[in-house]
Amino acid sequence: RLATLVAAARQVDLSRDAKLIALREVIEHKVRNPINPGNRKVIVFTAFADTAHYLYDQLAPWAKTKLGLESALVTGTGRNQTTIPSMRKDLSTILTAFSPRSKERPAEFAQEGELNLLIATDC
Repeated sequence: RLATLVAAARQVDLSRDAKLIALREVIEHKVRNPINPGNRKVIVFTAFADTAHYLYDQLAPWAKTKLGLESALVTGTGRNQTTIPSMRKDLSTILTAFSPRSKERPAEFAQEGELNLLIATDC
């Protein structure tokens, strides 16, 4: 039974993940048609860290290549990630880079980069 379940799970890939495809469409539409001019910010919340990691793995490279967005993952498990290699991966840095105006980031830290796609658990 376990082997059958594993075989079935392996059949789900990017081309067969309808929810991921729909999520990409929602993100792309939001970025290309922002409610507020220039606002390309997107937050994706999920309850499970494994799902957050899967979404980051699938969305971050796509978002960077197709939409020019920098992304981050925050799960509270100490395995935060960003697509900006030089950026520190602590919660405060990631949140400040995602929302520099509300976090009142000093101008001298603007060179750290700005994040537009945040994938997070409820941490």
